This record gives sequence, structure tokens and C-alpha cells, in this order.
Amino acid sequence: MANIVKSWREAIGWPEGNSIQMPVSNKKDSISNAVPLCLPNNYTWDSVTNKISVDRTKPRKSLIVCTEGLELLQSLKDQLLVVLCIAGPARSGKSFFASQLLEDVNFDVGHGAGRCHTAGMWIGVGEKPISFRSGKARVVILDAEGLGGVNTDSSNTDAKWEHKIFSLCVLPSSYVIYNSKGPPNNDELDKLGFIAEFSRSICPESQDDVEEQKTPGEGFGQFGPDFLWLFRDILCTPDLNGKPCDWTEFVNKALLDPKPNEPERNHIRQSIHLHLEQSKPWYTSPTFDSNAVKNLLGEENKDKINQEFLPRIEEVVQNM
Repeated sequence: MANIVKSWREAIGWPEGNSIQMPVSNKKDSISNAVPLCLPNNYTWDSVTNKISVDRTKPRKSLIVCTEGLELLQSLKDQLLVVLCIAGPARSGKSFFASQLLEDVNFDVGHGAGRCHTAGMWIGVGEKPISFRSGKARVVILDAEGLGGVNTDSSNTDAKWEHKIFSLCVLPSSYVIYNSKGPPNNDELDKLGFIAEFSRSICPESQDDVEEQKTPGEGFGQFGPDFLWLFRDILCTPDLNGKPCDWTEFVNKALLDPKPNEPERNHIRQSIHLHLEQSKPWYTSPTFDSNAVKNLLGEENKDKINQEFLPRIEEVVQNM
């Protein structure tokens, strides 16, 4: 993973610690034009057909930097960048949301049964620079492999992959969007346990001093990316102790505030506060038509989508 991050920073000539805010845009088209930045070693990308092939006989052992993604990064060298990364559970609609952020960038929306469609990390770059403070910035969108979509022979190996994928999301990004399905609850908080492993992922494995291993994590928060926890398909109304509230208040008090007798979850909560800035927008279920879900970008499906869905998408993007 260190080699991938090094390739990323060398390709764009980007110094450590740069962090800038994100732009706003809308999606009109449905043709995928993103390319892989890195893929598992048993995956092969054909840039002519835009297809992926998988060698099921070869075990997954590493991520390989892809030529197409690296060349795209090299074309951005010495330019100011806004880097957005979409992470979260597999098959939760990350690629669709990533496709809403810029008019000219699309990620393939996959619904393959039994495996996560997005493997490794994919990259799309907006063609037009956006105005940023006193200059112009290019927008880079990263679509990461879904958590829970890594399939190896060992659950421990799967967890290590997920920690590394999340670290790869955070290190180059200005803004990380964590996309989850369903209402906020302790199960969703537990899924963020990989954040508690983040500092271990970015520390050299050779460090023996426990106190030294804490240092990078403790210092990372001051230049880490903003963090947006995006809740999908919520149909209920939040309340605290029977009193109505908004979702931001609910998440902060019910999920993120420390609780007695919950040491493991408190460690996750502390890690979120330590490494990331967070905000929590949400929106309702997109549709009850399963065929429309498979192509939410298609014009023919607009009348099958919950009328609150697309305006809520726009509101979330505006908020970011």
C-alpha cells in the first residue's frame, strides 16, 4: 500500500498534508469513463473493451497500480487538486453517489451477485477546473472497493484488506464520504471499527514502541480529510428519549458520545474524533422498483424513483 500512495503523490507532485474543500455538481449521463487506479493482483483490466477479468485460481495477495490510472494522475502534476473518496460497505450504492458529484465523471454501477463490483480503487477526474480561493483546482474522485466485498480464504485477511483500503482512501483525500445503508445504529458504528485500526495501518510495522505507534494517529487529525457519514435509504424519523431531533443530533448523542461499559465502541468513537472531521446528512429510499435501481442514471427510470431522492442527493452534494 505504501508503494501505491508513493506512486500517487509522485504522479501529481503533491506535498504531504494538502487539504482543500470540495466542489458541487450534478450528474446527467450514464456512461462510465472512470479507470482503475489499482486492482487486486488477480484482476486484469482491458482498456480497449473496458472490461475486467478475474483469475479465480490465483489468490489475492496485493494491490497493483494500473497504468491507465497512473497516467491520468501524471497528467495532473503540479495542479491544485480537490480529492474526494467514496468508501463504505459493498453494494451500498457508492458508485452511483460518486457519479453524482461531477457532470463529466461516471463510475460503473454494478450489481453482480456474490461479489463486490468495485474492486481496488477507481479514479475519475473532472475535465474543467473549479474556482478555489485565488486559483483553479481539478476535482479527483476515487471510488473504493466496498467493505465486506473482499473475498479471501480468511476473515482475518479480509479485515486487513479493508483496513488497508480505508487507509488508501484517507491518505490522499481532501474529503472522505462513508456511504452506509439504513438508519444510524450501533451495528453501523461497529462497522467503523476499521477506523480504530487506521493509525496502525499508516505506522511502519517495524516500530516496536507502542507509544511511538500512537504518534502518527494522534497527529493525523490536524491535516486529515473531512469526513461525511452518509446514511442511505432512511424512512424513519429520529428521536432521543421520545423527543424529536434531527439526524445530526441523533448520531452525535446516540452513537458518537462515549458511553459507560462500551470500551470497544468508545475506542471507535475516539478514533473518529481523532482522525476525521464529520458531518451526517441523510436521504430517503430511492425507489421500490428493483429494475430502476440497476440504472438510476437512466432517463427511462426517472419516473420510477422516489420523488424525494434526487432533490435529496442534490442537497447532500450542496451541503458538502
